[in-house]
Amino acid sequence: MLPDFTAPFKRLRLALRRAPLPPPAPSEQPCPLTHPDVPLPEWVAQDPLVQKYRSLLGVLPWAEFPERSTERAWPGPSPERRAPFVAA
Repeated sequence: MLPDFTAPFKRLRLALRRAPLPPPAPSEQPCPLTHPDVPLPEWVAQDPLVQKYRSLLGVLPWAEFPERSTERAWPGPSPERRAPFVAA
C-alpha cells in the first residue's frame, strides 16, 4: 500500500505559488499608436496585416488625439484611451 502524498504536495504547491503581478496602470502602458517606435512582439511585427495597418495608421498624429478628462466627480476606473477604438 502506498502512502497518501496529496497533503504534502498541496503544501509544496502553495509554498511555490507566486502571487500574480498586478497589471500595469493604463498610464504606464505605451499605446502602440502614440509610440510607434515601441517594438511589437516578433510574431505581431511579422504579420503582413499588422504591417499594412501600422503603415496606414502610423502616420496620423495619435499623440495629439483628444482624450477624455480624468477629472471626474464620480468614482470609478480611469477612462480608457479613445485612440485604439477609433483606429479599430
